[in-house]
Amino acid sequence: MFFKKKNLLQIAIDGTAGSGKSTISKEIAKHYKIGYLSTGAIFRCFALAIQKESKFDYLDPKLTKKIIKKTHLKFIDGQFYLNGKDVSKEICQESIGQIASVISQQLFVRKRYEKITRKIIRNKSFVIEGRDIGTVILPKVKYKFYLDASFHVRAKRRVLQLKKWNLPFNVSQQSIARNLKIRDNSDKHRKLAALAVAKDAVVINTDNKKINETVSLIIDKISN
Repeated sequence: MFFKKKNLLQIAIDGTAGSGKSTISKEIAKHYKIGYLSTGAIFRCFALAIQKESKFDYLDPKLTKKIIKKTHLKFIDGQFYLNGKDVSKEICQESIGQIASVISQQLFVRKRYEKITRKIIRNKSFVIEGRDIGTVILPKVKYKFYLDASFHVRAKRRVLQLKKWNLPFNVSQQSIARNLKIRDNSDKHRKLAALAVAKDAVVINTDNKKINETVSLIIDKISN
């Protein structure tokens, strides 16, 4: 299915970490032959840049702003390049996610993220996944979905994901579940763009659903 520029198809998929957003969003994008963007990856790129300059404290907004200001971030063919290097795999580490959750609450980081996101998707058909797409980035978009799942299921998926990507991790599934609870609490109660269900979003619990079932459900909602 092809959509001309005058008839853009933009789909917002929000939800909690580990709820299946990335996998499902990619499948939806493949189905419609349109772009896919994980906005969380933008924060992770910022987090990686900050981690590489470990002498800085990422809790200090002034210092994170200084680092991010000199950071060059590009999105090319579905991959993120940080200062010229493809970091699409490196940013998936657990430690990067924890830093990203903290800095995403800082005003300058938030504004830079919003600017980059809107630039990438401007006048293009995209599946955009994150935590504030339907509420902040694209509040007027027609198709909005919110995915969620239990902590146990999300932690299990996260472990399998890390193993699949051969990324190092030295924590148990239980520890990852605890981190998810902390992440959810932080995301839902932050002052800027808190994780929330858009009033007109379709909420889907993915606990007992296979990937193709959730994908089919979303496609059916869009078609109807």
